[in-house]
Amino acid sequence: MRLLNAFRGLSRYYSPYYKAICMSGARCNSTASSTASCLHYEIKGGDVAVLTFNDPKSKMNTLSAQLMSEFPAIVKQALNDPQVRSIVLISGKIDNFIAGADIGLIQSSNREELKKVVADGLESIQILEDSPKPVVAAIMGACMGGGLEVSVPNAFDMMLTGKNIRPDKAKKMGLVDQVVDELGPGIKSPEERTRDYLEEIAIQTARNLADGKLKRTERKKGLVDRVMDLALKFDYTRNMIIDQVKGKVMKQTQGLYPAPLRIIEVSITMTNESKALIGLFHGQTACKKNRFGTPQKKVENLAVLGAGLMGAGIVQVSIDKGFKTIMKDMDQKGLVRGQIQIEKGLKTAVKKRKFTQFEADTVLTNLLPALTYDEFSTVDMVIEAVFEDINIKHKVIKEIEQYIPEHCIFASNTSALPITEIAQASKRPEKVIGMHYFSPVDKMQLLEIVTTAKTSKDTIASAVNVGLRQGKVVIVVKDGPGFYTTRCLASFMAEVFKLLLEGIGPKEMDKRTKQIGFPVGSATLVDEVGIDIGAHIADYIAGVFGPRFGFSNQETGLLKEMVAKGYLGLITDDNFKMRLLSRFANEAVLCLQEGIIDNPLEGDIGMVFGLGFPPPLGGPFRFIDIYGADKLVANMESIRAAYGDAFAPCQLLLDHAKDPTKKFHKK
Repeated sequence: MRLLNAFRGLSRYYSPYYKAICMSGARCNSTASSTASCLHYEIKGGDVAVLTFNDPKSKMNTLSAQLMSEFPAIVKQALNDPQVRSIVLISGKIDNFIAGADIGLIQSSNREELKKVVADGLESIQILEDSPKPVVAAIMGACMGGGLEVSVPNAFDMMLTGKNIRPDKAKKMGLVDQVVDELGPGIKSPEERTRDYLEEIAIQTARNLADGKLKRTERKKGLVDRVMDLALKFDYTRNMIIDQVKGKVMKQTQGLYPAPLRIIEVSITMTNESKALIGLFHGQTACKKNRFGTPQKKVENLAVLGAGLMGAGIVQVSIDKGFKTIMKDMDQKGLVRGQIQIEKGLKTAVKKRKFTQFEADTVLTNLLPALTYDEFSTVDMVIEAVFEDINIKHKVIKEIEQYIPEHCIFASNTSALPITEIAQASKRPEKVIGMHYFSPVDKMQLLEIVTTAKTSKDTIASAVNVGLRQGKVVIVVKDGPGFYTTRCLASFMAEVFKLLLEGIGPKEMDKRTKQIGFPVGSATLVDEVGIDIGAHIADYIAGVFGPRFGFSNQETGLLKEMVAKGYLGLITDDNFKMRLLSRFANEAVLCLQEGIIDNPLEGDIGMVFGLGFPPPLGGPFRFIDIYGADKLVANMESIRAAYGDAFAPCQLLLDHAKDPTKKFHKK
């Protein structure tokens, strides 16, 4: 039995909507209707049962316990109804079919409860598999994880990589049988018209299958597939294939993600890593909402000062999302450089099929290069991305306020300079805010918004709104030297430099930090940040926070002398790991203690999505909860005795260590 699947591939701007169809091989006027919480059952045309997934409590349909319990009975109702000759599965939502398992369910259930849910799911799939009546799955939007089980999964590559498959490629792979374009203009929205048309096509296809007018064509396997089928029949070759796949997974994940290995072994349980990653999922979802409400005036027109790497990157993610954006630089050479960077980024997006060339050209029409402030009278927000120098930023803000309207917000893209100091040059400090983007802007998801005591709530709401529309995961922090992310990074990098001085080479540093779970080695990170920029920020941070971040002359001299004499020390993997992670975690908790961040959730999101804190650990706060605050404090005190007060646990961490019931996360 093969299911008929209809995919609709969604692309931004003007690309067509796609639908695709895949069949089960073996009855449309509504004559009966009954409604369930997550499923709607209706007979159309007298002989086709249309089962509509539509969870009223969620924007996304998921394989929840409720859906799993309702589904078998409704499918059996269709199978036992003599007037029903075929079945159509479709979503009532316009942007997703089934987005896989319910993460909340996984998080709140124990092993036995999860086994029950999985068993119910397998029963549902088996009922469809054994159906004597043709079944058509009309898929529009996201179809992931368990949602793909009502399709034909393409095994290891899709399961282990989580790649998104476009509708046309899905058809070529044999994942779907038919791709259908959308209808022309109409009264309804394109998505609604597409969904209605998709249902019509699916119903007609189901009827044609039942009438014998349409035959399911068996897919012919290629040579590679036939060889693989043969190889999997024998223990020796099957084990060899599994070992090869495991080897590739270990190389890519450093063994830090158990799920891919468990997938290979066909089971996964609630490990600490899965708890951490689920926590990140919930955190990411929360940080894609504006907790500060709707701004009084929606920002439509942006201006970005500076066409360098950061400025051009901010422009790209803005025009990409429909913002009319002025990009100003001091000279033509700078503007051309910025335009080339943006055009290169869009060209790459076209190659990756994120855009058509027409769409990329359309995006560029949102860009207005400028050498003067002549057009600034209409902008709603200015984002400056000039050099990290307080005097330059003061000069810019005084200059710009002569040209912008009263409602315009001034945002500074700075990674360390206090926004309060920048705002001192402004006549309207309530309109000044920090918007700290990460490089490269078009790839890094995090946006750290920095507020001062004088920043108005409406200004915050506007900045968050802009960030979300730019596709960013947004955290909001209070002002202070280094804010949250740079401050924690500086603490981490201080320890990295000490380890380098102790004799660990750059390549070894990279290897070890990646083994912990950091996506980029720490020595490489220094290069990517820029040694000159890193030194500038390090001097500033160390000047504010003192020896916790900096080196004393005596300490530096002693370390260099030890290295010169060949006393490199024996730094074990566990010692190395705990020195780096504890510096990160302690500084993050100290930021929570001081009110720089509002909650542990945003603290974890900031570290993982902004600085690459190991995702399998879930962020510094999740790491402390799982590892144990008492155990971490004991380790830090031991390290402190050998390496100094930089490892002194902060008071909030000590409080958690004394009371094992205290957790930074409730779940």
